[in-house]
Amino acid sequence: MTNINYPNITELAKHFNRPILIFDLETTGLMNVMPVGIVEMAILVILPDGRIKSFLRRFHPGIPIPWTATKVHNIKDSDVKNLDKFDKSIHHFEKKKKN
Repeated sequence: MTNINYPNITELAKHFNRPILIFDLETTGLMNVMPVGIVEMAILVILPDGRIKSFLRRFHPGIPIPWTATKVHNIKDSDVKNLDKFDKSIHHFEKKKKN
């Protein structure tokens, strides 16, 4: 493969004529240490034409958020107490994917 230098990710999407998806999760911790719940999910889609779509959503993790996780992402139990769990909200992402 040829070594190609891309100054930014929009040029990479344009070069391959494909969207590039960047995905980030905030959770309650590490799976190998304790049970984990998803607290926040962010998606960034860079389209080949240079447009950028973004999506951000928080969820109730189904378990208490440890103070060690809150220290990392600054999301507290009180911030998500009335929100749906991730598995109840996944349909929302499916609708976004179709748009």
